[in-house]
Amino acid sequence: MPATSAINSEAGGIWTLRDAERFKRAGTWPIVRQGILDIFGNAAASYSLTPLRSNYTGPVVRVRRSSDNAEQNFTATEVHSGGIASFVGSGNGFVRTWYDQSGGANLVQSNAGSQPLIATAGSLVTRNGKPGIDFGIIGSSPPVQLTATLASNNSDWCALGVVTYKSSSPQYDISWEYGRWISVGNVGTNDYNNTSSFIGFVTNQRDFGENPPAALAGYNNKFAGKEIAYNTQYIFTAYKSGSTVKVRVNDIDGESITQAGTLSATALRVGANTAWAPETNSNLWAVVQEVIYYQTDRSSDVSAINKEMNAYYGAY
Repeated sequence: MPATSAINSEAGGIWTLRDAERFKRAGTWPIVRQGILDIFGNAAASYSLTPLRSNYTGPVVRVRRSSDNAEQNFTATEVHSGGIASFVGSGNGFVRTWYDQSGGANLVQSNAGSQPLIATAGSLVTRNGKPGIDFGIIGSSPPVQLTATLASNNSDWCALGVVTYKSSSPQYDISWEYGRWISVGNVGTNDYNNTSSFIGFVTNQRDFGENPPAALAGYNNKFAGKEIAYNTQYIFTAYKSGSTVKVRVNDIDGESITQAGTLSATALRVGANTAWAPETNSNLWAVVQEVIYYQTDRSSDVSAINKEMNAYYGAY
């Protein structure tokens, strides 16, 4: 058996003892990720390119290829075994649907011009050796985004994501300031300055007190933040427990704010504000690999969930 410290990765299969010995000597012992939702269940929505439940065998993503706009679903096994690269050929692959492994709140984008990338010139988008979805596409209007229908009428919440904030020239463009890796609110309504919605976002501006770049959690026009670095994979956490809203990065506390209230939201979005206009500066210049959203107080579990996610992604 593999060591306990190495139980979370994407490889699957059956091996003989001879295979196992060969893998161990080479330092490439195949290991299988545990179902994080088997341990920390009751998520309202969960998105990843790997299985988050041990019994999940359905598709994780639907991809449109640039050559002829054909679309196809892919399971996690197919994603990791090169299925998407074979499907797109030498062209690009765009995400039409990121499937919710908790239920039916699938993230969808039917507008081809606003779909994020999962493969570029035949190569899968990756960060730290794991597949991801790139929302940082120049010139998209409305911005690159995926949206799910999801009712959130709760006072406590917890959102976790695996995000890499890219650093290229668009970071200096005002239209790339406040990219949402999660936004829970109402389509057509700004997701800030009210208690009906919340946001987890990244910014290259100094508006909120941190040196840029920074990860922040925003609720009713108050913001808790922590400084990060460009081109570095992080596990972000934003949560509300009672009247405390906090942001954590790689299981290290950032700021916290005091703000009471109850959500009254109908949508979850990755990539932008729930309202494109009038706020036109919410494009997400980042690669996202996983998003998990709980509609309950999971503050006591945050550190343990972070560690389980990190065992697979190796962000810290």
